[in-house]
Amino acid sequence: SSATLNIGQNLTFLDDGPTVLDKTDLYFANSGTVSGTGVFDYSVGADAHTTYSSLNSDFAAITLAGTVAGNAITAPTVTWASETATTAVFNVSFDYLTGGVSTHETGTLTFDKVAGTYTVDLADPISAVTISTVSNSSSIVGYAPGSSTVDNTQPDVAVAQVNTNLFIQFTGYAEPGSGTGANNLKAGSIDGNPLTFVNGELITQASSYVSISGTANGVAGDTMGKGEVIDMDFFTTNPTGFTSLTPDAQVSSMFLKFDGIGNTEDFIVILKLYDPTTNEYTTKAMYVENSDIFKGAGTGPGIYSGVTLDNNDGLLIIESNDYNAAGQHYVLVGAQITPTDEGITGTAINLNGAIGAGGASTTFQNLSSDSNDLGFKISDIGLVSTTTTAQNADLTFNVTVKDADGDTSTAQQLDVHVVNGVTYTGTADAETMQGTANDDTLNGNGGNDILQGFAGADTLNGGDGNDILYGGAGINHMTGGAGSDTFVIDPSHLSLHVADVIADYAPGQDVIDLSDLLKSLGANAPTNDALADASVNVTFSGGNAHVMVDDNGTAAGANMVEVATLTNVAVGSTINILYDHNQPAHTETVTV
Repeated sequence: SSATLNIGQNLTFLDDGPTVLDKTDLYFANSGTVSGTGVFDYSVGADAHTTYSSLNSDFAAITLAGTVAGNAITAPTVTWASETATTAVFNVSFDYLTGGVSTHETGTLTFDKVAGTYTVDLADPISAVTISTVSNSSSIVGYAPGSSTVDNTQPDVAVAQVNTNLFIQFTGYAEPGSGTGANNLKAGSIDGNPLTFVNGELITQASSYVSISGTANGVAGDTMGKGEVIDMDFFTTNPTGFTSLTPDAQVSSMFLKFDGIGNTEDFIVILKLYDPTTNEYTTKAMYVENSDIFKGAGTGPGIYSGVTLDNNDGLLIIESNDYNAAGQHYVLVGAQITPTDEGITGTAINLNGAIGAGGASTTFQNLSSDSNDLGFKISDIGLVSTTTTAQNADLTFNVTVKDADGDTSTAQQLDVHVVNGVTYTGTADAETMQGTANDDTLNGNGGNDILQGFAGADTLNGGDGNDILYGGAGINHMTGGAGSDTFVIDPSHLSLHVADVIADYAPGQDVIDLSDLLKSLGANAPTNDALADASVNVTFSGGNAHVMVDDNGTAAGANMVEVATLTNVAVGSTINILYDHNQPAHTETVTV
């Protein structure tokens, strides 16, 4: 028989959805591997995927935005690369400005579904620029050629120290007499014709003294005239008067500031180039027209805004894309400047005076195009070096978890900070901070933070929240701040006999995590509360409590080693010791 039951609206189908269980923002250094790992723990729920593809992923489309040194990144992409039940990998790319030129960055975003983490790994450090000028030199010294003897008269060689590890060595050439015949400027000897320039050659003639200062730079005086060449080589240490040394300092761009520039001056620059990938040295000629020079009152464009110009000043800028064709990787290691071609012919880059991505020089012109023989006054010379320690990057990934039938979690924002230097300062959010091998200072501020100092003598300040502080190798100073904090002691402390300093341990509330340290003892690691009690003591002397660990663990032959010093902790205080992540904490009482 059969019967019909009217259930009305008494039957409800429940369809669960994905849930994000825990997450942290991420801070890591703009050096070394340029990578870091934060927390992203989630549950897909009952409707898990059984196969994976770009269309069948635990993650909906991930977006990326951010800034580098305060400037918005451009062309950000996050694309699915691969996925299994345990991991998901996405390729990341974006562009940012470096010295007025757009730089392309790539990397990966990897989710470890088992560990509940995500890792951002950038292919290259975020680069920046340092501008060094003759006008800001710490010293300008003349030398006798071929020696380190100082020449305070009219030196044939002068060296300007424009930065800590950047020196410009100046020499000069000038046509003697009438400057004709054998006295004419000469273009090297590669092709056997002194009146034809080919790549790899330099322009020379008789040596002449140089006049170098913060306001005027010239040959046979403080200006550049017809038939004169000022020659520059870049070094990381002072070359003094030795002019046969190979330049070893590399810069990406250079600029010349002119005083009293008019509307007709043009000139020639010989660029001394080095390719770090092939170890090849060469030269290229460049023809500069008057229209390539920025003029007028104001400041320079872009990163050159620190250059101040008055009504009769000019600024000439040469950047990497002016001398590198597609596939080339040259850097500047020196240059020559001459106002006139003196009858020398040959192919030269026709400078595009604009800067940045749209300012590449892609056409050529003959050196004989130089038509104005008027001289000029170079009031300053600047070099632009690419560095990796001067910029911060702040990236935001917007992540949504998705199950097999299309249900989604609440959208999550993962803020990733690539930090210049060794001092990190967090926000009120939960954050993971990962230091360097140097002496770092990590300030978590609010939120439940994870601070990892790694190597070095680090200072970790948790701030508000329930924080986890990993000092790492080195003698570290840790302050948990408000909340219930966990202080993790590195295993190296047991073998190296060094102790972290914990400034504000809250008895009965905070935890000393010795689990990894004790695990390093292998079979002699304590496996229960009684064995932990026998392996760990907390004693009091000198006004501080001292966490002592038996370096033999549960084996015979005790040698107690201090691994942490607790300040402001009294005799009789209760210290929570985590000896195994799978066991409850053991308690020790501070004894005399």
